Amino acid sequence: MTVSDWSEINTLAVKLDQGRARVGRDVSQEVRRNAAKVEELQRQLVAWETGFTHDSITTVITGTGNSQELYADVGPTHFVGRFLEWGTEDMAPQPFAAPALRAHESGFVKGVERVAGGLL
Repeated sequence: MTVSDWSEINTLAVKLDQGRARVGRDVSQEVRRNAAKVEELQRQLVAWETGFTHDSITTVITGTGNSQELYADVGPTHFVGRFLEWGTEDMAPQPFAAPALRAHESGFVKGVERVAGGLL
């Protein structure tokens, strides 16, 4: 005969349910905070000539964090940005977007881990 104690699972289920809104809010804040950092660093790293690419670097947040999907799209809207980042046949790459993302990636991961760890 097997006896199961479901009390720990029930307790976990209650904690997960109660923490869902908080986690969504806190992860949303982490996404927004880190996107702002990436945007700022992209502006510092981008090659300047006319300033159009620099001035076009923006962040667009899609989603609220209350759902399972939240996106931060950070980068230039000016078409020259892709040529600066990746280079052309006649111009060497001058990356700014990827280095800015890499610089803040570990901080973002740690922030999300902290939020998720606080759930339990």
